[in-house]
Amino acid sequence: MERPCPVCKELFPESKLSEHLLSAHPEVGDPELQKMHQRAGDKCPICGAVLPSGEALAEHNARVHGL
Repeated sequence: MERPCPVCKELFPESKLSEHLLSAHPEVGDPELQKMHQRAGDKCPICGAVLPSGEALAEHNARVHGL
């Protein structure tokens, strides 16, 4: 089942919505999820978003920054 992002209204599977919020809209993400991702993740050098893996960072950069 897909749910819309509360910020940009883009649709995501429920399992990916939290990741999207953290990567594209870190200012509105869940603080506990942010802490978890900061411990395990990679930080985007462009916007500072923290992603859970290098693969997620690459996907973030492609989707959010067009790289």
